[in-house]
Amino acid sequence: MFLFTGSVQIYAQENGVLSGQITDKQTGEALVGANIYTKKNLSVGAVSDFNGNYSIALPPGEYTFTVSFTGMKTATRTIQIRTGEITKMDVKMEPFSVQFEEVVVRAGRFDRKLEEQTASIEVMKPRLIEARNTQTVSTILNLTPGVTILDEEPQIRGGSGFAFGVGSKVGVFIDDIPIITGDAGKPNWSLIPVENIKQIEVVKGASSVLSGSSALSGAIYIRTNYPGIQPKTKVQVYTGFRTAPKDPAVKWWNGVNDMDGISFMHSRQLGAGNTDFVIGGTVMTDRNYIGAPKPDPYVVDTTELTDADMRNFRARINFNIRRRPKSIEGLNFGLNGNMMFNKKATPLAWLNDTSFFYRGYPGAVLAANVFTVYFDPFINYYSPKGNKHQFTNRILYNDSRAINDQSNSALMIYNQYQFRKNFIKNSRADVNLVAGLSSEYTKSRANMYEASGSPVNKIWNPSLFAEFEGKFGGFFVLSIGFRIEHFRLNDSIMETKPIFRMGTSIKLAQETYLRASLGQGYRFPTITERYIRTKVGSFAVFNNSDLQSETSWNGEIGVKQGFKFSKFYGFLDVAVFYQQYNNT
Repeated sequence: MFLFTGSVQIYAQENGVLSGQITDKQTGEALVGANIYTKKNLSVGAVSDFNGNYSIALPPGEYTFTVSFTGMKTATRTIQIRTGEITKMDVKMEPFSVQFEEVVVRAGRFDRKLEEQTASIEVMKPRLIEARNTQTVSTILNLTPGVTILDEEPQIRGGSGFAFGVGSKVGVFIDDIPIITGDAGKPNWSLIPVENIKQIEVVKGASSVLSGSSALSGAIYIRTNYPGIQPKTKVQVYTGFRTAPKDPAVKWWNGVNDMDGISFMHSRQLGAGNTDFVIGGTVMTDRNYIGAPKPDPYVVDTTELTDADMRNFRARINFNIRRRPKSIEGLNFGLNGNMMFNKKATPLAWLNDTSFFYRGYPGAVLAANVFTVYFDPFINYYSPKGNKHQFTNRILYNDSRAINDQSNSALMIYNQYQFRKNFIKNSRADVNLVAGLSSEYTKSRANMYEASGSPVNKIWNPSLFAEFEGKFGGFFVLSIGFRIEHFRLNDSIMETKPIFRMGTSIKLAQETYLRASLGQGYRFPTITERYIRTKVGSFAVFNNSDLQSETSWNGEIGVKQGFKFSKFYGFLDVAVFYQQYNNT
């Protein structure tokens, strides 16, 4: 202990320290990954951490620093460093123009400008989501080129096929944690806090190396917001109604077929600004455009559902808490949480094509009361050497009380450790590594899964991944990644699969980028796909215990051309791709 203290004192005596925070001048938000370096020697500098903070030890003297960040005007500062002193220099950066906000995406695990990404990526900002009064993310995703949401199943480039309610071939993530149900492999769109979205990133093509088993044909990343310096409050109220069908005979409701809701979000920094707090929620009700089943002379099934039972109702509340202790620079930790009650009625089939056209088929309405809760504890640490350690977790419990013996409950535990290191950073090269391991465990209880021999089923999916990415000469980006997936189902079915991906992006001219990529996809069958055996009215669903894993590969070449008109910026993107699936 004495030797350690002495070395710190000698170090402080020989050098001075420059430290501060880099923020967005307009919003006050911290800028993650901003570069600050000396003009005379580009190898002397630092990269701002998760909170926008930086620290550089320097010999005494006068220095001129350049501060740069994607989409922001480069800033220059001259400052005097004195021996044994800590000099503060906060930098507030301005965007290029108020009309254009350049996009930085993390879908490739590295913060890079959109045009430098080696895969096809579409980005949606909150202004579009708010302008369309979006209630669930699934409705707004239909506006993305190449993306279709069919009965809540995401499909990218038409490669997802169709499986009602199970086995999504597109990974869906909130802040890098999957929102796919562990037993059925279906995205739970209702859990996503639409009122607090920072941006949505859609990755097209096989993405299993970057995103895990479910991302056979692509992935969707939802990034949530943390507060800036100024508190922010949003409240949105909406109401609407459905018009009556042209044929009065098929109208089943009296009065107004309404849909109403309210959502809110409040964010602020607490105390001295070292604690971030966000809370939001929504309440909505929808009368439904499909009425309750009615007796029919050609139908033998019966039902006790009424029109009131067909009304959908949802209530959700979510929160984000993040703490940045002053005593340990580079450390932040926190807890995110979400709780939701969802009453829903989903008709599997309509009664007929005449007078009961807008009524469900008797016995074939999936009606359930669903309670879902999850908590996400996390820790991030940026070491003085610029390395990043990230530990994220999720504990999710889902309890569905449904008719027709369709009830089920599931517990999912997700853990991931990720390490990021910058090996080289100078005017000629910027080389990074991201590596980590993850584990997803699901335990499900449902009578409809008894085809396995028991209503209780367990699946465990550990994985190991790594990706290298480098930018060379300021114009050439190369990424190479691999992942090893292992699955263990009920301790009786085991499978291990390695998958690979590589990609490149080349800046051919000013705002002209050529990209190419080749990647593999892989998906292990879900508990539902293997073991579900149930009956819904006259419709029967059978299990497939011998179902094999799906694989795919995707090759792509694309060109992105930027253009400028007055103060407006934009891109024209053209891509040619080929994707092949096996066992789909």
